[in-house]
Amino acid sequence: MPTGVFVVNDFALLADLFSYSGPGKLSYKGLTLSPGAIEDFVMLSVPSVFPTIQGALDFCAKASIRGKGYVRIQLEDGVYDGLSTLEPQIAYGDRVEIIGNEANPDKVVLNFNSAGNNGCGFLFLRGNSICRINGMTLNGNGWVSHGVWADQSYGGGVLANYNSQVLVGGAMRINKFYYGVSSRYGSAVRCEPGVIVTEAGDVAFHAFAGGSLDAQGCTAIAAAHTKEGLGFGFCAEMGGSLDASSLSP
Repeated sequence: MPTGVFVVNDFALLADLFSYSGPGKLSYKGLTLSPGAIEDFVMLSVPSVFPTIQGALDFCAKASIRGKGYVRIQLEDGVYDGLSTLEPQIAYGDRVEIIGNEANPDKVVLNFNSAGNNGCGFLFLRGNSICRINGMTLNGNGWVSHGVWADQSYGGGVLANYNSQVLVGGAMRINKFYYGVSSRYGSAVRCEPGVIVTEAGDVAFHAFAGGSLDAQGCTAIAAAHTKEGLGFGFCAEMGGSLDASSLSP
């Protein structure tokens, strides 16, 4: 790409930015980036610039983030319907955050299709991470009524598996996922005080099989799966470790 700033109107050109090389830059809807490494703060707005959350995550997965580089995926106020599990796979995930409305998380609502497919909200696998998520409400749809769940609807609002990491901000509201926040198999999850999980099934805040979960100052409301005799606010099992001091049961 030759020297200069090239204004484009096709999002696909921005999405493919890192397949280019050279000193030039692309500008799309006010966002100007070069095809080289991201070395400063960059905000990726959804949906005004990036049409979907997944599209912003895919962009970050292609990026090299160095030096002082840091990326915020900014979710604008609104309702995001029909979402599938969001699984960040970003090499520089510790330099990426996903933020909604931290003052009013009820204004950024993510509705997930989690029924019948064990779907999750945010899923972190095999060492993948995100620095921080905050300021949004996550809703699952495998919940039928209090204590009653559709089959194969056993995912988590935020679930970290196999040595993954994430910081869950205090302005997170998680509703009607079988597990609210779950850390498993060597993963490490820290919840800032203020996270609220409502109408989980098995456990609202869950540490399992060597996973560690800091859930100090968090709140669990009305967890239940009546048929199975389950429903716990805070639970560590099979070698999981959980800090739930200063909790709100």
